[in-house]
Amino acid sequence: MTVDPHKTLSVPVGCGALLVPDPEHLHTAFADQASYLVADEADGADAAPWLSHATIELTRPGARALALWATLHHLGRDGVAGMLTQQLALAAELRERIVAEPRLDLLAGGP
Repeated sequence: MTVDPHKTLSVPVGCGALLVPDPEHLHTAFADQASYLVADEADGADAAPWLSHATIELTRPGARALALWATLHHLGRDGVAGMLTQQLALAAELRERIVAEPRLDLLAGGP
């Protein structure tokens, strides 16, 4: 499932997320065997995860991922749910106003 945290959580432009049931799906989809993308064996077991196998950018995601992480960390599950609930309520109110206005046509109902 893809989500757009930019639109729903107000994180910077260009931040999207792909949610998968098993992280191994990301490794299968994005794994690349280019010699410069292989972790150095000298890094050992304590090395940071090699993110080129978990992102479409084939590199460390940088500030965009950090901004999303910070937003999620700050809001928590309840904060994210609250923002989404508020956005759905605003969408419903806008839908009602459009339907009530004879000069407007509702072209899509939304969720």
